[in-house]
Amino acid sequence: MLAREAGLSVIADARIDNRDELRDTLALPPGGSDAALILAAYRHWGTDSATHLIGDFAFCIVDDHTRTLLAACDPMNMRPLY
Repeated sequence: MLAREAGLSVIADARIDNRDELRDTLALPPGGSDAALILAAYRHWGTDSATHLIGDFAFCIVDDHTRTLLAACDPMNMRPLY
């Protein structure tokens, strides 16, 4: 999955299990991809965003504003990050 918006890009292999809880916390409308949800979590929590995700995931976010790359995967490494 790929999502982009205003200087942020994410590529993800993800199945987010707590998407309803995250949508409520982040005030997001229903629907949308898990990649878009990961991007919204990054906008809200920054580099701490992966600790708020429950499920199997591996993702990379490029932040053009800070010129950084964030790469993360779930604690059990169910979706490996290479």
